[in-house]
Amino acid sequence: RECVAVALSPESNFVLGKTYVIHFGGSGNISTVIRRRLPSNEAVDVQFAGRVCSTERYISYWVCLASNGKLYVGIGKRPGERCVGRMDDVLYHQLRSPKDAVRYVGLSNSALGRQAKPLKMRNVVVTTVPESLKTTLHKLDAAIDSGDDDAFALVNVETDASHNYNNNNNSGTSNNDETQRMMEEYQKECRKARARAKKFNLEYKEPSPQAFFQWSEAKKLRSNPQKGFITGMDITAPEEEEKKRARAARFGLIKDKRGREEDDENEGNNSAGDQNPQDVEGGGDNMGEEETLSVVQAWENELLTRPHRKDPPRVLWASPPLLEEQGEMTDEEQDATFTPEKIHISAIDWAAFKQIRTDDIMAYFASYGPSYVEWLGELSCNILFQDKFSAARALQNLSQQLPSPPPEELTAQQTDDAIIPDLARMGWSFCQTPIRKQVNDRYGRRGTNARILMRVATSVDVLVEKPTHWPRPPPGFTTKRVLGPGSHVRQKKRRRKSYGQTAEIGFGEGNDDNNNNNTGMFDPTSGEEHPALSRGLRSERGGYSIEELQAERAGADRNEGSMVGPPEVITSS
Repeated sequence: RECVAVALSPESNFVLGKTYVIHFGGSGNISTVIRRRLPSNEAVDVQFAGRVCSTERYISYWVCLASNGKLYVGIGKRPGERCVGRMDDVLYHQLRSPKDAVRYVGLSNSALGRQAKPLKMRNVVVTTVPESLKTTLHKLDAAIDSGDDDAFALVNVETDASHNYNNNNNSGTSNNDETQRMMEEYQKECRKARARAKKFNLEYKEPSPQAFFQWSEAKKLRSNPQKGFITGMDITAPEEEEKKRARAARFGLIKDKRGREEDDENEGNNSAGDQNPQDVEGGGDNMGEEETLSVVQAWENELLTRPHRKDPPRVLWASPPLLEEQGEMTDEEQDATFTPEKIHISAIDWAAFKQIRTDDIMAYFASYGPSYVEWLGELSCNILFQDKFSAARALQNLSQQLPSPPPEELTAQQTDDAIIPDLARMGWSFCQTPIRKQVNDRYGRRGTNARILMRVATSVDVLVEKPTHWPRPPPGFTTKRVLGPGSHVRQKKRRRKSYGQTAEIGFGEGNDDNNNNNTGMFDPTSGEEHPALSRGLRSERGGYSIEELQAERAGADRNEGSMVGPPEVITSS
């Protein structure tokens, strides 16, 4: 997540205006930058698209500074091949002093906004430019000057299995077709911008990915998602299911409530009587085995979250929509396809889910190797996996199918304004257990849990533009306490009763038949102790303002013997 930096300097340190710096994997590992920074807070630089860094294996790079002042950079063991960029600095080369010639080479890494990690390197070679390389670079110059779009190679070390950049049989390539497609589109747009700048004699500037990608895609490309677990096979295939049943019968395995296999002999050791009471109630640090949620809960808060839930296009529904559900579709919806490497989730507990962060979602899917969380809003996001089989495993084991049509107990309550949707026909499934917040932070409290709906993501589940504003916090939201289902319901505040109501109603509580015929009034002739004498002391009236106290005192002076302060609490018959 940081780039490799190679410096060429006339001195043993960085000299402003005279030192070249090559950044392999800049801007989130989507470009290579060649730069010579000037004293006037400006820079002479060029930028080329390509994902050239890897955190899993060694990558070979080459840099060549020719005698004519042109600087070439590429990837691989053979200089001159797989060139990813060139900087033409002939004018500076002609005007510079001979003492400013490059004599030192520096190798390091650079990271903006975070601490750089140690950089491992090996087999560093510094040598003169051989004649064979000069010939190769001369041919490369001719191709670049002629406007050949293929003069510079588009390199993606994550998906390019046709080249072995470090002469290692363990290439470690991954099947990430989406990243390769985005990199190709990015280079195509860079070529258009470069040709436009040359045509109108303008300075070329590398376009930002946000200029032609949808915002969520551009952010994912820059974020350089981490590698997840690769399942590599379809565990839902009939032959795999048959193997699973045979394995369970052979070793005496049974499935627990969450679909996981466990030993039949140890079933009795996991009974509720042997568990920690805190785990059973869910109040301890280890929440223990949670009960599977009822599928009826999937329709809770439906009216509240419906405007924020993004249902799949109707062409991708599990079954054809009803007549009243049909309508016009955009061209994008008609051409929509499934993205099996992603799971789309949508929360039904708004207030609680607002406390959930990326780390909490990654922890929820941790057993299946998620790579990246692509946020689409306050209530929805995509979880990216390394392959479609890992995503299918997570969806199968963490969710439960919904009934279609919805349960009768729900449809019986629907009205024309509140129609119960058939979530199962749309492709939604419901979580078996809610997502939990893992740690306390400024966003919320540990233990907050939110229920979610899940489905396979589609090509339209993207965020087109960066949000400029966010909706108002939902009812019941706070970061100071643990939230969960029902937190959006406003709790009625307990009002302090007025003096008169407290005196009359409070003293009537607990009276028996002898107390003034159950009228709620105390009979002083009954000879019993007044109920108020057995209660704690508390204020039975609100505070007085200064003006009210002064008016009372003035009235007391005029009427000697009159009551000062509140009236007597005890009422006589």
